[in-house]
Amino acid sequence: MQEEEKLDPQTRRVVIALVFGSSLPLLDISIVNVAIHSIGEAFNAPIVLAQWVITGYGLASTMAIPLSGWATRRFGAKNLWITALAVFTIASILCAVSTHIDMLIAFRILQGFAAGFSVAVMQTLIVTNAGKDQATRAITAIGLPAVIAPAIAPLLGGLLVDAIGWRAIFLINVPIGIAAIALATHYLERTPADTAAQLDRTGYLLLAPGLLAVVYGFTTIGHMNSWTSIIVLAAGAGLIGYFVLHALRAPSPLIDVRLFAHPSFASAWATLAIASTVFYGGLFLIPLHYQGNYAYTALHAGLLLALQSVGAYFSRSASKKFIARWGTRKTVYMCIAATIIGTLPFAFPIGQATCWLILQGCGLFVRGGGIGALTVLTMSATYHGLTKDEVVHASAAGRIATQLGSALGVSVCTVLMTLTHGVGWSTFAYFTVFTTLMAATATRLPRGTVVRK
Repeated sequence: MQEEEKLDPQTRRVVIALVFGSSLPLLDISIVNVAIHSIGEAFNAPIVLAQWVITGYGLASTMAIPLSGWATRRFGAKNLWITALAVFTIASILCAVSTHIDMLIAFRILQGFAAGFSVAVMQTLIVTNAGKDQATRAITAIGLPAVIAPAIAPLLGGLLVDAIGWRAIFLINVPIGIAAIALATHYLERTPADTAAQLDRTGYLLLAPGLLAVVYGFTTIGHMNSWTSIIVLAAGAGLIGYFVLHALRAPSPLIDVRLFAHPSFASAWATLAIASTVFYGGLFLIPLHYQGNYAYTALHAGLLLALQSVGAYFSRSASKKFIARWGTRKTVYMCIAATIIGTLPFAFPIGQATCWLILQGCGLFVRGGGIGALTVLTMSATYHGLTKDEVVHASAAGRIATQLGSALGVSVCTVLMTLTHGVGWSTFAYFTVFTTLMAATATRLPRGTVVRK
């Protein structure tokens, strides 16, 4: 590395502070999945109820993202970051001491809301604390946990669940959270607060409950009166539709829906949302498959799940070469094909034969490679052809697609489990069919590399 490419001492300290804080939600997204089976057994709760420990977290994170831009301006990036970390840490303690599944779900919602703010404000902190000369290197360094965390989280979660119990997966956040708060207080620069910052309250009061109603209505299909689920779904769709009308008229909308008039953006956003659903759905479904059908321990399930992250690491490293040779659209279709091929070994009625389990392990590696690169490529493609002013709204919309996918992924798998009466080969067969939807949404992605105006 050349001298001019190295981070200066102050920026290095900023990166360390932000890495501690960013690792909390990154670990938490994956670590709970291997514990959901144990949590359901501990509270004698069916999967359709226990899954809200994950779905509620994802939805709460989604609800926080549209507020993050206003909150950053209103309270300052450093204040918001520290507050979010403190709330996340306290919520982790409350999750660990929960005595009922409803309590755990409520505290997970609080935890997810805090995580949504911390993820959204991090890039602002990088730019304001690192400066133009160091920002790119700092972003690269802070991006390292995003690659490492998904690989170690299932292993760490499995180890903690088997050795101590499910409560340990939340207590592990406490020392990390305290360290992150201390480092942020000492090393991050305070940013000014704008007390005159305006929030699109009407837009938020339409979008937030609309998304919640859609996910809740979809999740409860098959478990509640069908008409109740349909009414909730219709109400959510109506609120989102009204939000679109409001956003088209508002001078400063929560999300600029005019972005969807760009074919490449609409295609990339839809593909990103489905890819995130497929990714997080797999993190939920695969551990249940091994723990429920093969009586694997949480650690063994975590070891197998980590194969996906290893595949994602290698594919993300190689994706730039593929784009340079074949362009964005062809590379995305290659990734979709890899994701489907990697899921197929689970979609056949084969018993616990050693050779078939090895094939499933190879499938997880291939699946991780496909879906890992796919999320990165489609996130990048949302910025294709956009102006500098549009990029801000595109960034928020992209984060919403990712977080919404984390909630919908569990919901989709829960519905499939209801249809197939458990987690079996037919569940994965339907899941594979759902994955193929990306082939339709990706048709308008840019053929070449992503270009910004």
